[in-house]
Amino acid sequence: MVENNEKYQYVKLIKFITEIIVGSLLFVIVAGVAIALSLLVGYLKSNGYDQYIVMGIQTSEYIIFICDMLLFFRFMWCAYRRAWREL
Repeated sequence: MVENNEKYQYVKLIKFITEIIVGSLLFVIVAGVAIALSLLVGYLKSNGYDQYIVMGIQTSEYIIFICDMLLFFRFMWCAYRRAWREL
């Protein structure tokens, strides 16, 4: 019975680690979109595009990144709490 309990604990730990890795990869992918928008803003500014278009894209960049960070931290917190309760 003890062996089954130890194996079950390892499965829980592996599940937690997998969730953290997948969540981090998703965060990096969405943050990459915000970085791409930042590069686009720099390009548009340097080529003299309309400031309202640039401002709109820049606002979108900030909103995407802030929402991504908040959701990432919430995901990590929930994953940690779930793993703590299971272990």
